[in-house]
Amino acid sequence: MVRIPNCPRGGETRYRIPEDMKVLQEYAVVRLKRAVPGVSVPVGTTGTVLIVYQKAPPVYEVEFMSGEDSLGHFTLDGHDVEEARNSIDDTLKS
Repeated sequence: MVRIPNCPRGGETRYRIPEDMKVLQEYAVVRLKRAVPGVSVPVGTTGTVLIVYQKAPPVYEVEFMSGEDSLGHFTLDGHDVEEARNSIDDTLKS
């Protein structure tokens, strides 16, 4: 569960992250799972998590690339992206 301090309803609220939703770390390589209004990136495009916002459900700032060109960075929730591989650290180790 994630604690949400200063909840507008007063006190603290708990949000249970669905078991099928992994909380991603910064620099995780992700894939766009579905079309998102306002996001001009094709489904299946890979990107990198730049920022993990401490919200529930998790929200991420993700930059998508095509070769060496940036397609932009977007704020997406955990339902919009999935991990493509472990992280840049794992890529560098191999």
